[in-house]
This record gives sequence, structure tokens and C-alpha cells, in this order.
Amino acid sequence: MPAKPIKAVWVGVFALAAIGIAAAILRLVILAKGPQAGPNPAMNAGFAAHPVLTLVHILPGLLFMLLAPLQFVSTIRARVPRLHRWIGRLVLSLALVIRSEERRVGKECRSRWSPYH
Repeated sequence: MPAKPIKAVWVGVFALAAIGIAAAILRLVILAKGPQAGPNPAMNAGFAAHPVLTLVHILPGLLFMLLAPLQFVSTIRARVPRLHRWIGRLVLSLALVIRSEERRVGKECRSRWSPYH
């Protein structure tokens, strides 16, 4: 019986990671094509005004969402512990970069296009 809840958790983890990966890829496409390419041109213009900050935040976030779920795969932990440790170090480093850039982006991009600031 415990196999079903564990399977449901895995489906949830990978579904949430897939949503984040899709959002990051969408943001990269909009950044490449211009602010009018996406669903919210006013918000996209804010990101387009700071492309380097956006990329420094989005690219590590994309890598984080790709790698972080691998930390929970018991097969990797058991069979390739060295890889597991390196992925863990990389995920931690990415989290620190994402957080520091998140704070900077929040300070530099405060404007009327963001309802959160």
C-alpha cells in the first residue's frame, strides 16, 4: 500500500518541476522574441528592460528545476553517490545564485508593471 502515496509524490514533484521548466523556457523565448511575444506585454517589457538580470535569474533556475528532483532518486544515491553529492553541491550553489539575483531583480525592477512591488 505505501507504493501508491510515494508514486503520487513523485508525480507531484515532477509535475511541479515541469511547470517551472516550462515557465523558464517561455520566459527565455519571450526575452528572445521581444516583449510583444507573450501574454502580458507590460510585464514582458519589464523583463526585457533588464535582460542580463533576467537571464542570470532564469538560467540557474532552469538548471535547478532540472537537477533538484534527481537528488531524491534513491537509485542515484545508492549506485552513484559521488554524482549525487556533486548534483547536491550544484543545486545548493544554484539556489544561492537564484536567491541573490531574486533580491537584486526585485530591487531593480520595481515598477508599475509588477503588482507585487
